[in-house]
Amino acid sequence: MNRTSAVVSRIELLGDPKNLWYLNRASGLVLLVLLTVVIVFGVMTSRKAAGGKLPRFVSNEVHRFLAFAAVAFLGLHVTTAVLDDFVQIDWWNVVIPWGSGWKPLWIAFGAVAVDLLVVVVITSLLRDRIPERQWRALHLTVFLMWPIAWIHALGAGTDAKNPIYLVISVLCAITVAAAAAYRWFKPAPTPIPVQSTTRRQTVDPGSR
Repeated sequence: MNRTSAVVSRIELLGDPKNLWYLNRASGLVLLVLLTVVIVFGVMTSRKAAGGKLPRFVSNEVHRFLAFAAVAFLGLHVTTAVLDDFVQIDWWNVVIPWGSGWKPLWIAFGAVAVDLLVVVVITSLLRDRIPERQWRALHLTVFLMWPIAWIHALGAGTDAKNPIYLVISVLCAITVAAAAAYRWFKPAPTPIPVQSTTRRQTVDPGSR
């Protein structure tokens, strides 16, 4: 089998409705876990929860990497849902919360979650151009986005009665709730004042 035939076979395999549905379910669960971990590292970065064991720049980079990974899995999750002919989901249903032919209420929750996540991602990329207070207010919408995405996952998916899926979903919910509580009730770290590096030069009288 040459390379072209192999690529065609993989495309046909991906086009199988059963495989699309499995990939959609798996990517949705991975996305939920990734969003949970992203929130945890975001809180660690903002509140320096690592206790000095993990430098802030490390937690910040991990937070950023996982956020991009979550966006990638979101793209996979959305693409497989739209390509699957069994569920009647069009491209515009991804961002417009009505009109879906498949579980319209739960798909609407997913569309709202996508819209909020897009706002967070775009404002993060433009952070240097947005005032700090406004940026933080927009970034905190992740705590609104996550429960909406969680409701979408339980309502639109077919694994809501799967024990393993339920355990993972509940653990993610507990984790995010704990991170949110920590974020809101732990005081923000006091900024360290920047000290001038200019030192007063002393002259030895004996050197004159």
